[in-house]
Amino acid sequence: MKTTKDEILIRSWELTGPWILYDGHCPLCRRGERIFGAMLRRRGFRLETLQSEVGCYFSGGTESEMKVVMGRGKTVGGVDGLLYISGFVWWAAPMRVLGKVSAVRALLERAYRWVAEHRGCDAACHVR
Repeated sequence: MKTTKDEILIRSWELTGPWILYDGHCPLCRRGERIFGAMLRRRGFRLETLQSEVGCYFSGGTESEMKVVMGRGKTVGGVDGLLYISGFVWWAAPMRVLGKVSAVRALLERAYRWVAEHRGCDAACHVR
C-alpha cells in the first residue's frame, strides 16, 4: 500500500508536534527564530522556513506571513498563529486571552500587518 504525501506530512506532525513556518529570507524572522527558537522547541514546536518543502506545502507558496501548522494539518497564520503560540508560553498567555477582545484583536492585526510591511527586508522577502 502506497502512502500519500499528505499522510506522510500528517504522520510527521503527529511525531514532531506543531510547526511554526517563518520566512527564511527575512532578517527579522531569522532573528526571531534565533531568539525564541530554543524556547519554542522545548514546548514541542518544530520551526521550518516557508521556503522548505514542508513550508511550501502548507503555505501554498505564499510567504507573506508566518504560519502555524496545528493538528491534522490545520494552519493558521499571522495574528492567529501568534495567539496560538502565546498559549504555550506562560508570560505570553495573557495575549491569547486579550486577543479574544475584538478591539484588541483589531489592534494586533494592524500592528502585525505594519511590521510585516516594514520588516526591513530586501526584495528577497517577497512581501506582498
